[in-house]
Amino acid sequence: MKEKKNISLLIFALIFFVIAFAFFIWSFFGEHNTNIQIGDIFDNNSIIKTEEDINKNPNVNEVNREIENDSEDEKDNLGNTEVSNTQDVENVSYTDITVYSENNTEISLSQYSGKPVMLLFWSPENQDSIEVLKKVNEMHDKYIDKVEFLMVSNSKDIPEELKNEISIDIYYDLNNEYQTKYNVEVIPTMIYIDKENSVMNAKSGMPSSDAIEANLDILADNF
Repeated sequence: MKEKKNISLLIFALIFFVIAFAFFIWSFFGEHNTNIQIGDIFDNNSIIKTEEDINKNPNVNEVNREIENDSEDEKDNLGNTEVSNTQDVENVSYTDITVYSENNTEISLSQYSGKPVMLLFWSPENQDSIEVLKKVNEMHDKYIDKVEFLMVSNSKDIPEELKNEISIDIYYDLNNEYQTKYNVEVIPTMIYIDKENSVMNAKSGMPSSDAIEANLDILADNF
């Protein structure tokens, strides 16, 4: 009886030893493998790059400068960055043009001499144009006393839905006179003219709301 009890104790001790040994092996190699994986991650420059490495990339630097310093970026209500996608319009200087109101009244740019003017050349067939027009329309009331707005369309085929949405006056240049006089190759194009009849800024493409507002602020400050 005593011999059977000793055998049972021996078997129990052996089982305990095997379990303890297995746990030790698992703990040791599990931790070792984890350390190797973490080390590999931090030593592998292709997986994680330091800020210094990133700053060595001129393309990344350029993007960072644009995001940090470009006043033409803003965040929308969802927190997404709205980035301007515009380019400078080259070789632009003030020149008089004639446009027409809805009832065919002739309007000359020179009528607003001595006042800041924003010109927007747009087309109802171009979605970017429509979006820019809507942005300007939202700001119109804020600047109406200090800046004149000439929203110049190249077509009278404007959907009624859009007309009802826009409160700002629309003018027409059906002969596309603006294309040659203001070197317009891309629609939409924004021309900002100060009260001295000098072109302060000229951009084509899709600006952010902040970019438009920044230019209007400068015009209004020099009213």
